[in-house]
Amino acid sequence: MMTNIQKNLKFLYQSTLIPTYMYTNEQCIYSYPHQNEITLPPLEYVSQLMLAEEDVTYLSTSFFAYYGAVKVQSNPRSVIIVGPVSQIPYLKDTLRIAKRAFVVSGQEEANFEVFLKRIPPMPLQQILNHLVTIHYFVNGQEMKYLDLLQLNLMKEINVKQTEQNYENKENFYFNNSYDIENQMCSYIENGNEKGLQHFMEQPFMVHEGMMAGDTIRQTKNTSIVAITLATRAAIRGQLDTEVAFQLSDLYLQQIELLSTPESIQNFMKEALFNFARRVQVARYNIDDFGGMQHLIQYIFHHVHQHLTVDLVAKHFGYSRTYLSSAFKKQVGKSLHQFIIECKLKEAQNLLAYTNKPISEISNYLCFSSQSHFQTVFKKIMHITPAQYRKQSQRGELLANSIHRCGIVEA
Repeated sequence: MMTNIQKNLKFLYQSTLIPTYMYTNEQCIYSYPHQNEITLPPLEYVSQLMLAEEDVTYLSTSFFAYYGAVKVQSNPRSVIIVGPVSQIPYLKDTLRIAKRAFVVSGQEEANFEVFLKRIPPMPLQQILNHLVTIHYFVNGQEMKYLDLLQLNLMKEINVKQTEQNYENKENFYFNNSYDIENQMCSYIENGNEKGLQHFMEQPFMVHEGMMAGDTIRQTKNTSIVAITLATRAAIRGQLDTEVAFQLSDLYLQQIELLSTPESIQNFMKEALFNFARRVQVARYNIDDFGGMQHLIQYIFHHVHQHLTVDLVAKHFGYSRTYLSSAFKKQVGKSLHQFIIECKLKEAQNLLAYTNKPISEISNYLCFSSQSHFQTVFKKIMHITPAQYRKQSQRGELLANSIHRCGIVEA
């Protein structure tokens, strides 16, 4: 019986190119095509699929692909697993997430990417039809893909244990806090991935209203709001409008397919980081692997330390003359100017969103004195730090005053 099933699975693979596995007691006893341990489905997904109550089920992964499973009714300990299948071709960011999920080391990365890229993208409907076809061949029972889709959606309502765990954790929501929205969007608009990461690691608490009757829907709704805000911030940060909206559409579609609060939150955070990275590339006209990108991230990350052109050049092993010339040529402004602008942008955030004294902000950003800080701030912003704080607290800052700082100019 099992031999016949394996033959059928082989023929199905030849027509779809979707990898197929036979698991018994969470041990892979068969795969087609033959694979090593690197590309076998991660254990967390295998466990979820094998523990499912339904004879046919599927799940979405952290890298935005699907695995499906069909129980072998003649052998209750055995499950057929297929995947991973993505609806769109794998991009650089998706591959990075997939490598992390599979725990792929550097020397194995090339073969792993080849494995994923050999699997043709296909719509969810086609993936589900593949599962119900296997179910018919193996168990002799007919099923419509819409039935499978409905079954999977219904599981979201019953994930009580996941919801309980989720409620005990500290959450990051952005939709109902104006200050937090502005902080998040500021980092994305300026392509400051390091700043965004530091911001999201802060143990702040947001008190938000309920937009849905269950935790998963609430998490999806707040994530959708965050991505919508990030899309607009990225466009303001000079990311191409069409690219930004294409990314937004893909992200929002994927959120609707996720079924646990943790996966929704993690995906949302990756989406925000990706927007910040893409803005950085677009704003400063640098390629993904250019040395300037690493340098810019270094400045973002050390904006609160004493930074000079000499110190940055020494850190990266360049001469001051070479680095100044290369930076000006690629970014369009001097490195010294860029450092000052980064410090002032951080000062804006601290003035607007904290109660830190101006003297403390000046010291934190390593200006030589509070007087020097105020002079530089007013020269570029055309307003004193105290006036900026007062206006920001009253919500009076206009868009043109926010964009006076050179770092947010074209």
